[in-house]
Amino acid sequence: MGWTFKAHGAFAYALGAILLVLTALGRLPDRALPVRPATGFPAWPTTAILALLVPTILSALIRAYLAPADHRTTWLAFRCLPVKVQLALGAALLAGIALLAPNLMTSPTNGHHDWLAVPGLLYTGAAYSILATGELRRADSGPAHA
Repeated sequence: MGWTFKAHGAFAYALGAILLVLTALGRLPDRALPVRPATGFPAWPTTAILALLVPTILSALIRAYLAPADHRTTWLAFRCLPVKVQLALGAALLAGIALLAPNLMTSPTNGHHDWLAVPGLLYTGAAYSILATGELRRADSGPAHA
C-alpha cells in the first residue's frame, strides 16, 4: 500500500476518533467541551475538524470509485489489513454506534453533543474505504510492489 493511502487513512481515522472522544466526553457531567454553550455552535477545533469532513470523504469516494472492485472484494482487502488496524476501525465503529444508539431510542437532550458522533462515524467509514482501496491497489500491483 502506498504511503498516501496510509497517511490519508490515518488522518481520517484520527479525526473520527477525536470526534468520538469529544462525544463520549460530552456525556460526562461537568465536562468542558470545545463547543460554545450559548449557541451550541462548535468552537474552532471542532469547526476545523468538521470543515475537513467534506474534502476527506470526497477524496475517499473518488479513490474507491477509481478502484475496480465490488463490495466483496473490498471486504476481502480489508481483511488483508493488519489485525490491529481492523480492530481499531471496528472499535471506532462500535463506539460510534453505541454513542448514537441512545439518541435513536429517545429524543436528544440539550446537554449532550451526540451529534459529533455522526461525522466521527463518517470519518471512520472514510478510513475503512481508503485503507481497503490502498490494499486493493497493492494487491493489483503484483508481488514486486508488495
